[in-house]
Amino acid sequence: MKKIIYTPLRTITALLIFQCCFQITANAQWVKTSGPPGINVNNFFNNGTYLFAGTSAQGAFRSVNSGGKWTAANTGIENTEVLSFTQDETYMYAGTDKGVFRSSDNGNTWTAANSGVQTQRVYAMVLGGGFLFAGTGNGVYRSANQGSTWTIANGGALDYTNIYAMCYVNNLLIVEGDNYLFKSNNAGNK
Repeated sequence: MKKIIYTPLRTITALLIFQCCFQITANAQWVKTSGPPGINVNNFFNNGTYLFAGTSAQGAFRSVNSGGKWTAANTGIENTEVLSFTQDETYMYAGTDKGVFRSSDNGNTWTAANSGVQTQRVYAMVLGGGFLFAGTGNGVYRSANQGSTWTIANGGALDYTNIYAMCYVNNLLIVEGDNYLFKSNNAGNK
């Protein structure tokens, strides 16, 4: 009986023949878009008309074609870190490193809506129960007038707590603070 000796050259040749005979086409699943180029994106928000990207240092960008092409949408929030977005029937809101800003024209221009939170980093925002809530590095704030004024809504439990995520469901405000989940059924009142 003749013994077959496998050498590295024979192994490579066999693999190449196998690959040529059984070519499998792999299609790329990811396609690079036109931007925003070289900018760190913190979050995305789809308002039904545009897709927005909140950046770490250049405000907001928006796309009308599902992220294919991006343009700056940051008049009023240039050189600002945008950490969160939300929207009601009148305004779109951007939570930034300088409080909350709002736009009534799909992000063409932004104005401050942050009396009471102007020194806060706003990591998360949600609408519910007639309020706009903001998750900050100092707990939860709420506004009953579309961001014109803000009051603290920590209920005595969340002072100095970083709030990075929040939602409003079934009349409950649920937040994540310092690796714990908290809920309030009275909009953060004591």
